Amino acid sequence: EIIVLTAVDRDAGMNSAVSYRLISSSPFFSLNLQTGNLTTNHSLSGMDRESFHLTISAQDHGDPSFTSLQQATVYITVIVPHYPVFNRSLYNVSIVVPVDVFVVKVSATDVDRNETLTYSIVSGDPHHRFAVDSLTGEIIVRDHVGLDDFYRLEIAASDRVHVNYTVVLVSVSSLFQFGQPHYKATVSEGAPVGTTIVSLHLLTSVRNVTFSLSTPFTEFAIGQNASLFVAGSLDRETRPFYHLIVTATSLDLVQTASSEVNITISDINDNVPQFIGQQPFKGYFKEGQPAGTTVYQLHGQDDDDGVNAEITFQSIGVYSGVPFSVWSGGQIVTSQNLDSSTYAGYQIEVRCFDSGNPSLSSRVWVSLSKVSRFEVVPLFEHSTYALNVSEDARIGSTVSFIRATATYGSLVSYFVRAGGDKFAIHSNGALTVSKSLDFESKQQHALTIEANDGTYSSDVTVVVNVLDTNDN
Repeated sequence: EIIVLTAVDRDAGMNSAVSYRLISSSPFFSLNLQTGNLTTNHSLSGMDRESFHLTISAQDHGDPSFTSLQQATVYITVIVPHYPVFNRSLYNVSIVVPVDVFVVKVSATDVDRNETLTYSIVSGDPHHRFAVDSLTGEIIVRDHVGLDDFYRLEIAASDRVHVNYTVVLVSVSSLFQFGQPHYKATVSEGAPVGTTIVSLHLLTSVRNVTFSLSTPFTEFAIGQNASLFVAGSLDRETRPFYHLIVTATSLDLVQTASSEVNITISDINDNVPQFIGQQPFKGYFKEGQPAGTTVYQLHGQDDDDGVNAEITFQSIGVYSGVPFSVWSGGQIVTSQNLDSSTYAGYQIEVRCFDSGNPSLSSRVWVSLSKVSRFEVVPLFEHSTYALNVSEDARIGSTVSFIRATATYGSLVSYFVRAGGDKFAIHSNGALTVSKSLDFESKQQHALTIEANDGTYSSDVTVVVNVLDTNDN
């Protein structure tokens, strides 16, 4: 529609009815006979002419009929379309996946300032690996798995009438590495087969990857989801720590990556506490010893850890007339002053139990014999010994001296009665290394040393701690 022409006739009835007609013939315009609405027949785009001069008649329906003519000039105005214009006709970017998510931000402007531009990906992404924010033009990686090495994305900017395009060239490099070079995990030694210990994360866009353990431990396995799980029975007392290496390999065997996994085995209460020393246990007491005198010291050991290894001693049963009591630390102590009424010997049953839940325990009998107040049972310089030795100590090197004194300077002989497969004791009381030590295999040795003067004997517990050296 160009214009509506209107003619007014002051008559009445049919005399005032007006019809319109285009006098000058033109293939470009049409005139509605009843309404006077002037319209174009087709687009005038590309016309060389700047204007058209038209003659239009208005005729009433009276008898006789009257006609009026009107000249009309139609001017051609050339309208230039405003297309969105991108800041750059070509964007060239490189990304590393799966680390990089953001690719690039494209931007376009439009001279029609009131128009809002919208962005879209129109070609180059058949599997929809990328996405563009329709309002900001930010392009991101939507799915990094299986990305090709190169993409040519065609991006459109539209103002709802006109559209323009730019090209984004994306070069893709793929990482192939674990999210962490080292992983740490703890699992109970009682964990059943199939228990997941830790899940590793591989940074890559490679779709087909296999995982394997480079260290030959049958206690563990790794699934193809990179989850490490228990595959066999665990025993903290045998091996409390594992160092594993997990390897990831692409299906084409071109790319590999490795990560270390350090696993600590936590304890369950699965070991019964044991008395340390050569059985039967024998102690001595004298007439005249006051109440509170220690006549014998028991020692125990539990191979568990933490509270599961905490040991307490107690006597089993209450014996009337027995002048001894058992303290929680393993000391057998006189509970009253010993006089001539005491018997020549006593048998006391002692129980040692741990603090686990449920608690485990063991028991022994201890024989206590009376000796003359003038006799002296071999007496060690200390009630217990705690010694340290380096794992690289040479065979034959002295750890310490364990000495005892006896009646009237009697000659005392020394013997290793228990726990001494790595140590020897000599006539002068020198405790020496007899075999190579290894911290990684055993960190502590509990020995029972006996002193014997030919008549009486006594023993003492010696705990030797093996110190680590940098040998692995």
